Amino acid sequence: MSEENRGWRILCVNKRIDCIEKKVDDIPDKVKQSILENFQLNGVVPITQTQLTDMFNTFQHNVLQMIQSNNASIHQDRQVSVVPVTFQSWTWGGRIHPVPMDFRFPKCNLKLMWDLWWSGNLAEHHAPYRKLRGFDLNNRNDQSNLSKVSKIMRAITINYDNVAAIGGMSIQDRDSTFEILFMGLFRRLFPTQPEADFDAKRFGDQSYLTLYNQLHNHL
Repeated sequence: MSEENRGWRILCVNKRIDCIEKKVDDIPDKVKQSILENFQLNGVVPITQTQLTDMFNTFQHNVLQMIQSNNASIHQDRQVSVVPVTFQSWTWGGRIHPVPMDFRFPKCNLKLMWDLWWSGNLAEHHAPYRKLRGFDLNNRNDQSNLSKVSKIMRAITINYDNVAAIGGMSIQDRDSTFEILFMGLFRRLFPTQPEADFDAKRFGDQSYLTLYNQLHNHL
């Protein structure tokens, strides 16, 4: 599913949640209206405690049904939005590989490589790059860059307790984890740097080759 469609699904879910919250906020006014409608203003048939209790019970039952119905609809939307991701395989050189023979390992910024490492290239049906091995790349420079990225990722996640869970995170959670771990890495690289100078997004714009050189010089 494209980022645009995923964003649209999330927007729909958020709108449904907002609708539920609005209806819950309206409960006091509806209770008051229901009570007033059952009062006889001329005093001939005053409302009894039993009637009032029945009214509240009925109203509570209706509200719960409304919430359950909306929750079921939201759950269905979430199920529809989950589309299995499939990756291709290519056979060349007498082996099965997760990338084609003419694949070139990208030279890109840290943030993009972080995404490719954990999610792969969905548009090209390439598996997460963390699954690549040297023999999957048909170019020595690409093999070298894969090795460098592997070292970078180990340095980034060295203090993270559940590295395996990163691949299953939502995009939002993985982005947050990226910022936290990169901030931690650069604090280790530059311990005397003022806190105000750190910016995970700015560091994420750097080439991963630049970061590798920094790691090589400082660690």
